[in-house]
Amino acid sequence: GARAGKAGFVFFDDCWDHSGANLSSPCVPQKGLHNGCWKASPQDWERTNVSRFQSYVSDIISEFRSDSRVAWWEVFNEPSRTSNFSASLRHKAFQWAVDQRPTQPVMACWDDNRDTQAVDHHQYFTPWGLENTVFVNPEKGGIVTEAGARWYQKYPADSGNPLTVLNWVSALRDNSTGNVPFVPGVMINWEVMTGHSQTRWHWGDALGSAEPPIPWHSHLFPDGTPVSFTEAAACRRYTTGQDDFIFVNTFLSVGDTASDEKYLTLNEGQAYAPSIRFFLDALVELTIWPVQVDGIFELRVGCLSLQLNSTMLQLSEGAELLGEFDVSKLEGGLVLESWNMLRLRVKDGKVQVWFNPQFPDVTGASVPPGDLGPIKAMPPRIEAVSASHGRTEGNLSVVALLGDFRVDYLSVLPPTLYGIAAVDGSLI
Repeated sequence: GARAGKAGFVFFDDCWDHSGANLSSPCVPQKGLHNGCWKASPQDWERTNVSRFQSYVSDIISEFRSDSRVAWWEVFNEPSRTSNFSASLRHKAFQWAVDQRPTQPVMACWDDNRDTQAVDHHQYFTPWGLENTVFVNPEKGGIVTEAGARWYQKYPADSGNPLTVLNWVSALRDNSTGNVPFVPGVMINWEVMTGHSQTRWHWGDALGSAEPPIPWHSHLFPDGTPVSFTEAAACRRYTTGQDDFIFVNTFLSVGDTASDEKYLTLNEGQAYAPSIRFFLDALVELTIWPVQVDGIFELRVGCLSLQLNSTMLQLSEGAELLGEFDVSKLEGGLVLESWNMLRLRVKDGKVQVWFNPQFPDVTGASVPPGDLGPIKAMPPRIEAVSASHGRTEGNLSVVALLGDFRVDYLSVLPPTLYGIAAVDGSLI
């Protein structure tokens, strides 16, 4: 279709394991290990001479040199800066690729170099800004081929999450000062689907680490549920112009080309109650950062109240308790001084609540073989029927009842579900 994805093909890569690749005995992912089965290419034992790889590069590009499904040819991802073999292979591969005269650009890390037709930039920090390395050679143009990692649990700073990326490129596109060289393309994930590349964990995580409250990378769970409905809608708005938001506040400075990470801070007793247009059925999503272990946070949506602390998530309507979930039984639980996800959906009087949705919720386990069974729709932590038919009536607020909290974003969207839930109607 018109919106189908394209492939950026990578030939060689110096990242991760330089030995152990074996097609006869495939690697099995281990819980907690980011990219635990990622193998460098070529493997060290294959690095006998550069010319042995010429047909690999030339034949593939020759076959697909005008294929509209290919976005670019990246001959080398993150080559070692100290390896003469990698430097030589990058240079030769670039020449072999260009000799095929592809219609797509031929690129290679790092940033600008003699072996790339466009600046090939990777970024895992903010701010983004006009001084960004991707702009170092405006005549070539540039693409950020790795970006969009979220602010991972227990880390001191954001890694340049998708909303900051989208805020940045939107500011560049809308800038009227004339000082923007170009608007770069940006790849905002390693794996689109949360899966066996295991980039939901950080590369600093240890073997056996618990499922993270929010994946570091990836945008969809295997059942088709977005990791973040807010990020998905923001991507859709930027790429297609379709704006599904009833309300959204990312607390970023709109139009600011620096696009540094910002968030709302609620000290104990403080509330944030935006003035928004009327809505009834809706999906409300936010991420929160508890500062103290004994904190209590509340989301109010019309007549509904959702309270969260370190042990319990409770949904109420007036004085009536509609449902509750024991947070302490969830792997990882409520993670202190980290971002946690809350999502509340109201449709036709039915109320559903998700808290820190996880990969095993839809697959049955974190790694093979336990995760290879049938995939189910992402189940809510709480499901209830509202006595008042779930009337939200446009009222929305978040409150730090006890302790201090941060809020990274807050959005209201139509109550649309995706993937298996939309197909089988199990959660509609």
